[in-house]
Amino acid sequence: MADLSLEPHTGSQRITLVGQVLDRSRPDPQLGSVPVVLHGQTALLGVAKTNEFGEFHFDFDAEQGVTLEIGVRGNHWVLLDVPDTKETMAETPDGISRKLRTQKDLRHRGKRRGRERR
Repeated sequence: MADLSLEPHTGSQRITLVGQVLDRSRPDPQLGSVPVVLHGQTALLGVAKTNEFGEFHFDFDAEQGVTLEIGVRGNHWVLLDVPDTKETMAETPDGISRKLRTQKDLRHRGKRRGRERR
């Protein structure tokens, strides 16, 4: 499972994406050194590896169509659609920026690097 949080930067079009990869089947669910790739519609936005707690972090300009690719083992990857970051930038009626949090199931279905969408 991946736990994701999207938070807008006040006064700019920047977004912070913080996430954690978890394996609920293990007694110690943290996963270190898992590769994570953030894609925009037209370009690569960032590449990271999880820390010893399975956590990762990206800062990027808000855009639609952002995806997150997580290496689940060997040459097997899971592709997640990130919630619309432009919508995350919208403000609530009282002028407070929204923070979006979501969880995605990362059950592996046997796909190799050929991108499996969730």
